[in-house]
Amino acid sequence: MSPWSSFPFVRISMAFVSGILAAYYGKAYYWPAIVILGLSFTIYLLMVMLLPRPAFYQWSPWLGLLGLGCIFLSGYGCLLTHQRNHVPDPYLSQAHAIEAYVATAIEDAQEKENNIRVTVAIRKARISGKWQKLQGKVRLHMPRPIPAMVRYGDVLLVLGQPQSTKAPLNPNEFDYQALLRQSNIYYQHFVRQESITKLCNAPPNYFRALLFKARRYCSQVLAQHFQEKREQGIALALVLGLKDELDPVIKEAYAGAGTMHVLAVSGLHVGILYGLLSVLLRRTRKVQRTEWWSSAIILAGLWLYACITGLVPSVLRATMMFSLVIIARLLGRQANIYNALAASAFVLLLANPCLIFSVGFQLSYLAVLGIVYLQPKIYRWLRLNHWLLDKLWLWTSLSLAAQLATTPITLYYFHQFPTYFIVANWVVVPAAFVMLSLGLSVLLTSCWTDLSALLAWLLEQITWLVNQFVKWISSLPGSLIKDVYLDATSLLGWYALLIILLTFLQRRRFKYLLIASGIAFSLGVRATQAFLHQQRQQGVVFYSINKHQVAAFIKGPTSILCVDKAFQACGPKYVYHIKPSQLAMGIRTNTQYSFEEAASIPSVPWRVWQGLKLGAWQGKTFLLIDKPRDRWPQLKQKVHTNFVVIEENALTKLQPLLDRFAFDMLIIGASNKRQLARQLKREADRLNLNCHSLHQQGAFSAFW
Repeated sequence: MSPWSSFPFVRISMAFVSGILAAYYGKAYYWPAIVILGLSFTIYLLMVMLLPRPAFYQWSPWLGLLGLGCIFLSGYGCLLTHQRNHVPDPYLSQAHAIEAYVATAIEDAQEKENNIRVTVAIRKARISGKWQKLQGKVRLHMPRPIPAMVRYGDVLLVLGQPQSTKAPLNPNEFDYQALLRQSNIYYQHFVRQESITKLCNAPPNYFRALLFKARRYCSQVLAQHFQEKREQGIALALVLGLKDELDPVIKEAYAGAGTMHVLAVSGLHVGILYGLLSVLLRRTRKVQRTEWWSSAIILAGLWLYACITGLVPSVLRATMMFSLVIIARLLGRQANIYNALAASAFVLLLANPCLIFSVGFQLSYLAVLGIVYLQPKIYRWLRLNHWLLDKLWLWTSLSLAAQLATTPITLYYFHQFPTYFIVANWVVVPAAFVMLSLGLSVLLTSCWTDLSALLAWLLEQITWLVNQFVKWISSLPGSLIKDVYLDATSLLGWYALLIILLTFLQRRRFKYLLIASGIAFSLGVRATQAFLHQQRQQGVVFYSINKHQVAAFIKGPTSILCVDKAFQACGPKYVYHIKPSQLAMGIRTNTQYSFEEAASIPSVPWRVWQGLKLGAWQGKTFLLIDKPRDRWPQLKQKVHTNFVVIEENALTKLQPLLDRFAFDMLIIGASNKRQLARQLKREADRLNLNCHSLHQQGAFSAFW
């Protein structure tokens, strides 16, 4: 018997995921895929129903492959169907077409550090003075504060035109467009307070409206008992998954200590709730007549908690798994954990195939796989007779297993590694059990004000102690290894190496060790090549950051960053737009100057000549024009320069520049007004000039 026969849903889920990935990264052939799927499925059913038993066993392997092929095509077609069903109305993509629109909020507004955002579904729009029905989702961004918070079901009148979400404009920048498209959001709109009016409240789904109302009620019950905002934010995040009130400093401390998973509602929280409900209903579960009722209560409690916390992927995964385990137990069957894990993934991806690209989904399943497979093996390394030491080792083995499974993908997405995560989780994970229990108790006893207030006070004190411990851990020397860059190929290589090593330890065959050695050697060669390339690199990057001038001059692992005066060194824009590319290029030393400062510093390439900024870097020359000019320098002949950069609306016509300078590349900077930048780009294209607009084409980089 094949070892895969015990894990049918593992095979099904792997084939389904492969089909989704093939549809996402390959060319889309919707109707051919549907036709082939229909034919394959028909052939499969006919063979199963018509083949005599001896022939059926003879053809069984081929039938299995045909069945998996059908599942593969189902995944392929599922993603394409999902995308086709959520294509927005073409009118939304027409510039200057929409004057105003009416939309319904499909979630509660979320407070962020700089603004308030909410997703709305458009119902109708005014186009050329006439109202007509439209459909599509838009992410609204509103300035803080607003007179009244937008709630689920609010019908809004919004003035203006939604804009298409844009792809990243800078190298290795976070792809916000892809993140929104996972939720079928293709447009966003930055609106002022006076451009938005609430008309009424008409929830599209009254069950969801009830859940949002319950979530708001629970958050109000918890928040009203807290004296300190910092502890209140932690409690709301841990119990309800609401991160709006999280203090940025304490959030960074949790990330640095390796305990951020406690603040993201996940399988840990669902497991704690399952344990609490199981203990409360322990006696009823021992009686056969009431076992079904107690199981139904546990299932209802888990799914209610999943709905109230927002149905995030990690909670859905855990709730689905516990549901399958409970149902299997009621039916008198032993649930296989791998089958349950794969079945939950299959069901969730069938409902929304885009979940496979969610970071939370990926981390959740990898962490559980690590815990399920690795934790028992790690735990068997030591046998401790002391109760407390044994519990510490149990928690350590859990942390090690989850961290080992998720470290490569964590480095890929977040570029950092917490070194004291084991010590931090010794305290924070048991404390999270107590904090979540107290938080749920506060909600359940909200009718008894005095008892609820007492429990909330106790929760606040424990939260304060945990916060102090986390801050201490994150402040220790070397608590966080930062700026680790891992590309997609290396990520796959590390997971391949981990899987092959685990296979070798399981089967003890020399060939697996040889394969692992080959993968490790390839990773080492790749890392060495990248290091040598980074040591020899020299070039320049002009970043596309709206209303700013930013240029990086690169030599080896060092960078001189020239910026305008308004650009904040190491501020949010630096972290979001620039730092990812610097990590990818292996930049270890980054010195920042304003363009004015750079003109007087020998190590920086800029100099001022007759009011023009001239620069030279590693054999290439630059001309920066960032001020409008009434008079140009008198030249006997044209001066050649490699790059000309126009910033700050300094030119409205190219002819004065062309009369005096010859150049290889014209760069229209992001500090120019968009309309002027488009005008200059059209003129450059008409004159057949090599021209790059940072507004339209993103960052410009050149290496030599």
